[in-house]
Amino acid sequence: IAESNEACATTDATVGQEISLDPYTMNMMSLNVVPGDMSISSVFSSLDLLLVKNDASDYYVPDYNVDQIGAMDPTDGYKVFISGAAPQELFVEGFPIDLMNSIDLYPYMMNIMPYWPSDAQGCMPTSEVFAGYEDNILVVKSDQSDYYVPSYNVETLTEMCPGEGYAVFLNGAEGIDFMYPSWGLASNHSGDVMDDYKMRTRTNDVAQTGESHLVLISDISGEVASGDHLRAYADGNLVGSLNIIPEHLDGTYPIDLVAVGGVDLSMYDGPELFGYDSGDQIEIRLYSQERDVELKVVTNLDSNVYGNVMEMSVGTAVVLSESAIPTSVSLSQNYPNPFNPSTTIEYNVEQSGHVTLNVYDVMGRLVKTLVNNHREAGHISGY
Repeated sequence: IAESNEACATTDATVGQEISLDPYTMNMMSLNVVPGDMSISSVFSSLDLLLVKNDASDYYVPDYNVDQIGAMDPTDGYKVFISGAAPQELFVEGFPIDLMNSIDLYPYMMNIMPYWPSDAQGCMPTSEVFAGYEDNILVVKSDQSDYYVPSYNVETLTEMCPGEGYAVFLNGAEGIDFMYPSWGLASNHSGDVMDDYKMRTRTNDVAQTGESHLVLISDISGEVASGDHLRAYADGNLVGSLNIIPEHLDGTYPIDLVAVGGVDLSMYDGPELFGYDSGDQIEIRLYSQERDVELKVVTNLDSNVYGNVMEMSVGTAVVLSESAIPTSVSLSQNYPNPFNPSTTIEYNVEQSGHVTLNVYDVMGRLVKTLVNNHREAGHISGY
């Protein structure tokens, strides 16, 4: 995540902007000043940097003498990955950007949009930033996997701030000339509501990488209850999880399940961060608290793969009563053996139903009934 501290005046005409960059994540950042030297090598010269990438997939990798970007464009945001395990500060001095200028946003691509209001003006509610453009915007997201999807009333991205960059995908085939509001910045009334929503729904089971895909479920039915976890998998690996709350079931909020994307920088001697790969099939399961199993979920999505061009899939879901991963009948050797006074016998079942487990002596006489109850198939760790 990129964060910008308050700009300080350095001359009568120029100001300075300081941006904090985090390690082990793809930071989306932007400038609200125009430095005298716009070459990317100059702007980032103070950093221990692995790479910078723009929305046209051009790269700057200084250790490999790769510079496909050349001069930075103030109308663009950038993805930045720093080297090392510590946060770093980027300081840039330049002329403030005039908010009367416009930003070209293009269709059929994920634009990385800069945030231009000054550090002194501060953050602004996302709905105010895009007021009047709601019909043009399909999705906006941050590098912290917070989203603004106006057509579905999703606004976990409650505000936009200096130093940050934002991924924007347009709705429709027409580009837009976007301009920031010139009036005073409004207060964010929805921030507290969304903070409460995220606190109740985010499980934080998967580490953020700065890359994400939103699986937006507008309606869910079947074997689902408040307190269950809806989980996203890629190639059998967990990449996202969301706690189901009553508002998901009564239609107040759509289910905004965020899957984390992988980042592989090994070709530049950088790290490989865990997550889905673009093109992986989307698999959704539901962990039922009551049954202590993962249940199979049938989805009807407009896109069934992670990492499509808008990095979002929308649809509905039905939770079935059958387990997500089939299990088989098993009965393990007891341990310890011999024992005194107790021992453990592990078992599992292939189908849900009534299970009886009896112990007999060598003469065939019943010694004890250990289990005489209903058991669910799909309990992967067994009983």
